[in-house]
Amino acid sequence: MLVALLCVLLLVGGGVQADMKPATKVAVGETVHFTLDKNEDKDLAVGLAKGSYYIVCDLARVDGKTDTIIGAVQLLKSNGSMVKDGLLRIAEMGPVVRVGNKFSVAKSYAARLRVLNTDEPVDVWMTVVPAAKMKFIPFGFPNGELKPLGIGANEGKGGQLGKNEYAFHSIKLKPGKYNVSLYMKQLEDKSDTLFGALYRLDSYGFRVPLWKIDLTVIAKEGRQEKQLVLTKEQTVIFEALDTDNPAEYTVGIEKPE
Repeated sequence: MLVALLCVLLLVGGGVQADMKPATKVAVGETVHFTLDKNEDKDLAVGLAKGSYYIVCDLARVDGKTDTIIGAVQLLKSNGSMVKDGLLRIAEMGPVVRVGNKFSVAKSYAARLRVLNTDEPVDVWMTVVPAAKMKFIPFGFPNGELKPLGIGANEGKGGQLGKNEYAFHSIKLKPGKYNVSLYMKQLEDKSDTLFGALYRLDSYGFRVPLWKIDLTVIAKEGRQEKQLVLTKEQTVIFEALDTDNPAEYTVGIEKPE
């Protein structure tokens, strides 16, 4: 009877081990790229030393549409037991987005990061960085280069964007108040829908909550403006997004009179 019981326990233990999700090994500081279908998840195995880290996730909808990107990242032990269910929660709108979070580890251990996608298929670029070494990481998705901006009535920068296309601009600004504007103009000389947005991102490339310009007009051209208040010198990144007809766009920054 005892031998039979031991055999059963061994089989059960072996079954649990065999049922563990395979995990892709990654190193701290390494960016890993993969694609997730709807309701799919992926495990990454990473060794974490005691300390603080940032998790940085770049996501791009495979269909390129401006729509929801929804998912999460969980922190687990190597055996699959949960450490933190909501290490990172993702609920954003756009064809692309960068999300991230800072977290701490009380002691060194082999960890698993489980990345879940609950919406349409997405490409994912993920990096875990020690907090002490955190800096801007170039965006993983296409067309993520940072273009320059200037300050002044004639220093606006931009170009052309098609439907669901985006562009990023950055500038280092001193403390103070600024008027930031998004201007869009139809490529064809006719009144039609102009739907666009301008997101403010911090120096790491994460969206700043509650700071956004929405441009929604039926016209040949349109402009919207919003005040930006900074308490310290910092690099500011803007994401310009066109969600309808192809248009010329300009991001402007001026000091209030």
